[in-house]
Amino acid sequence: MPAQVSPLEHALHHQAEPSAELLDLALRTMASHLPDGTALPQLSGARITHDGVEVQAEGEPVPPFTAAAQSGWWRLDGEQDLLDPDEATLLEAPYPLLIFLGPLPAGGVLLANLAAHRPLLLDGSPEQISDVARAIALDAATCPWGRLLQIDAVGVGDRSLIPAMPTGRLHHTDTTAKAVGDLADQLLAAQQDPAEELPCLVVSAEGLDAETAWQLADLLSRAPSAPVAAVLPAGEHAHLFPGAHRLDCDLTTPQPAPVPGTEVMLQRVTQTEYELLREDLQITEQDSAPAQEEWGQVPQGTVPLTDPQDDETEADASSSDTSPPQLSVFTAFTAATIPSPTAPATGQGTEADGITSHGDVADEPPGGAEESQSTGTVRPQSAPLATAAAGSGKEDEPPASLDAPQVRLLGPVELNGPGVGVGARSRRMAELAAFMLLYPNRSRESAAEAMNPQTPWTSHTVTSRLSELRKALGDSADGTSRVGRAKLPGHMPVLVDVGCDWFSFEHLAKRGLAAGPAGVTDLEAALALVRGRPFEGSTASWAVPVQQEMVSRIIDVAHSVAHHRAVAGYYDRARKAVTAGLAIEPAAELLVRDWVALEMRAGNRHALPRITAQLSAALRRLDVEMEPATEMLLAQAYAKADVQAAAS
Repeated sequence: MPAQVSPLEHALHHQAEPSAELLDLALRTMASHLPDGTALPQLSGARITHDGVEVQAEGEPVPPFTAAAQSGWWRLDGEQDLLDPDEATLLEAPYPLLIFLGPLPAGGVLLANLAAHRPLLLDGSPEQISDVARAIALDAATCPWGRLLQIDAVGVGDRSLIPAMPTGRLHHTDTTAKAVGDLADQLLAAQQDPAEELPCLVVSAEGLDAETAWQLADLLSRAPSAPVAAVLPAGEHAHLFPGAHRLDCDLTTPQPAPVPGTEVMLQRVTQTEYELLREDLQITEQDSAPAQEEWGQVPQGTVPLTDPQDDETEADASSSDTSPPQLSVFTAFTAATIPSPTAPATGQGTEADGITSHGDVADEPPGGAEESQSTGTVRPQSAPLATAAAGSGKEDEPPASLDAPQVRLLGPVELNGPGVGVGARSRRMAELAAFMLLYPNRSRESAAEAMNPQTPWTSHTVTSRLSELRKALGDSADGTSRVGRAKLPGHMPVLVDVGCDWFSFEHLAKRGLAAGPAGVTDLEAALALVRGRPFEGSTASWAVPVQQEMVSRIIDVAHSVAHHRAVAGYYDRARKAVTAGLAIEPAAELLVRDWVALEMRAGNRHALPRITAQLSAALRRLDVEMEPATEMLLAQAYAKADVQAAAS
């Protein structure tokens, strides 16, 4: 993964509309309220603004929607219950051809249901038509409601992008005639067998010849209710599509949209932006670099389904819950019970006293033998508060003092300091401190752009924010400011005597991994620092690479703990590690395999359906397939469970 995000990733991150998932959930909930056999309401489009979610539809509103102030629009009622997201993914999206067109003049975004506006015709220069068609194709390829959507794209890209697209919906077609022919085949197959009907979209930036235009017009007229749509240049054959809405791609100002009574500024993806996207996606297809240093000590694979020492052992499984039902993260209280890397251990709450590092009564391994160092229960040595120096490899610099402010990244971004308050300003101050810690010695210009890529901070704003940060962090014990001097002119100053939970996590994790099974309590102490998903709730696009690294490392540590604890027969503690990791990344199949293995070793075969259902829901949300290794392990586990059931 690149050390920093590309300019396109910055733009996409800040243009992303998080309420798209809310709209998807609301529409699936609406469909669930309709009696079996009832036709869906005719939907023209939708808009998402700061005021809420609205759809333009015919008839009386269906829950969870109520009548909006503007006639013909339904408004999502915030007081009504929506389906559980996992339950909603079991329902097919009712409007898979709902496509984002662009921003509204007054703010918010507009979406059009292309199934109700077909075909959508594009006017303008070939370059501008390509930019708009490309944006529509890419949005359709990634929207949350288009899992079954098949997209034939002509003249908007090349085949090199297709394998890198994660959803598998987008197909490159050489000519519009070929795309229309494929559409005809799909409609014929659906007519012969309705189960074969799939939503289809043709997006072309190339003009139509007369024969292809006639064929498309005939197809659309013969199948008025089929879930198909087309977006293509108007050209000289536009008269074959009477009533079709035409968009002027040369206009960058608001223009009438296909959704009646609305105007839109067209979204577009230029050729340059497309090439950046292709490069970014191709990076994701590259093999990961080999693990460096202590991270290479993460246990490989999954423990065997059967304890080789005692196939019949059930250990402590019968007295504990077999599933993390809510996958909740460690609370601050739980974290406080673990010997902290920021302060010396107190000698209380250690496993030697019969209490685990999580504050629970210590579970015993099979046979009730007393746990030894070989099973990994060495008490972690106290570690100094990790600072930017620790994270940057400068081990010779002094650690932060015990009362030093700390930047907390393993959850919502926080800055704990004597002058730091709460609210948006404090969060932005915390993000600035985090940027200075994670990317030291960067130029003021890069910091200004990172803090607001769309409207970079001015030099005056940077100076003002640094002044606020200096006041909040205060001085270290020797009287020097914690916001030090810049090492180079025009660069950001260096933070001194400021701690960071991420660096503390790395310190504990590396020490624990280097010690093998004997370092498991250091690994558990590292996990206890995790309060939630790293940078939870933050919109900082510059943090995306390090956020992904944090998630990967948390999974590595959770896997390591689960592996060592399961081998030793400490299944409760293994489950806690799996719980912590899956709370951060529910689709982490390495941890799911750990979960399957530890439950089978514990004799809890009844946990398998629950594990399978939870993973399937997580994968559906991401629109990805299960890894072969997970499928193989589950097959082995179910086969073993059948044997156990037959023998019982």
